[in-house]
Amino acid sequence: MSSNPIVLITGANTGLGLETVKALLRSPKAHTILLGGRNIDKANAAAKAVQEEYPQSRSVVKTIQVDVEYDDSISKAFEHVADEYGRVDILINNAGL
Repeated sequence: MSSNPIVLITGANTGLGLETVKALLRSPKAHTILLGGRNIDKANAAAKAVQEEYPQSRSVVKTIQVDVEYDDSISKAFEHVADEYGRVDILINNAGL
């Protein structure tokens, strides 16, 4: 379990969500950033790109598949976060419906 603040950002593989991930990566404070996306392949590609762009960052980016239009997807994401991290300190619900 991470001692860093856990930040879950939905819709984070593009646009404002991705820019928020980048801002956190530029921060001197370490975060565990959960980059959420509907398509896990696109989320993984975005995570890889930002980690290469900010290799000096103290933060860690992990991906999570979540489609806010589907309750089942939200439930699975909740279970994964609960099992893996035990908490979310900051939720940025950026995904659109």
